Amino acid sequence: MRLPRTTTRRWMVVVAVVACLLGGIVWHLRYPGRAFDAVAWNDPAQINGGVRQPMADRLIARDSLRGMTRAEVLRLLGEPMARAPSGWDIAYYIGPERGFMGIDSECLVIRLGADRRVVACDIYTD
Repeated sequence: MRLPRTTTRRWMVVVAVVACLLGGIVWHLRYPGRAFDAVAWNDPAQINGGVRQPMADRLIARDSLRGMTRAEVLRLLGEPMARAPSGWDIAYYIGPERGFMGIDSECLVIRLGADRRVVACDIYTD
């Protein structure tokens, strides 16, 4: 039994829409945040607006900093603006805490290994 032509077209449209939605979800999970932009990262006017937060999310998700030396990190991200919490070597203020009742601040924290290369990075809320 063959379906009417309009029913077949509807199913094709439904399948295409679902495929696009799934593709968008996979893309967002694989590449959260936003691409790194050195100009925006270093613009003091944009920092409190949270411009660094999505960039830090992507740096962490892609493990982009792992293996870099301290000098390479400083060349990419600039001088740290925050004192690193215990157990971390470098910290960058990335903006106010996200969420409904954000009263603290967030930092991108970086740990260096014995060879002075990045071994870990994370978001730290104080």
